Amino acid sequence: MVVGAGNVPRMTPRGAAVGTVEEKHVSRGAGDGARRVDLDAIRIGTEGWRVSLRDADRSNPFGLLGFVAEVDGRFRVCALGSPGAEIERETLDEAIDALRPSPEEAELMLHGGWS
Repeated sequence: MVVGAGNVPRMTPRGAAVGTVEEKHVSRGAGDGARRVDLDAIRIGTEGWRVSLRDADRSNPFGLLGFVAEVDGRFRVCALGSPGAEIERETLDEAIDALRPSPEEAELMLHGGWS
């Protein structure tokens, strides 16, 4: 699901929204029966996304998980917790999911217990 701020975003064939002030791609942790963490992906620039924990305050640096960039029709992931790791996925949702922590890890990140 893509949500725009103030107007309805247009969709490109790859599923990325364009044309809104702040575009958000909400990746919900549902579907497979397991507990999963909800994430937000905020568009930055024309081909990138900032991925964070949905429940995290933007001032909490531990809530920021990484970045996703569309390059040559694929999605490259820069995971802040794994510098130098080369992660590439076919779709935006798969790239965002590559950054998804476990519920236990997310709880630690949200409450400052991450080390």
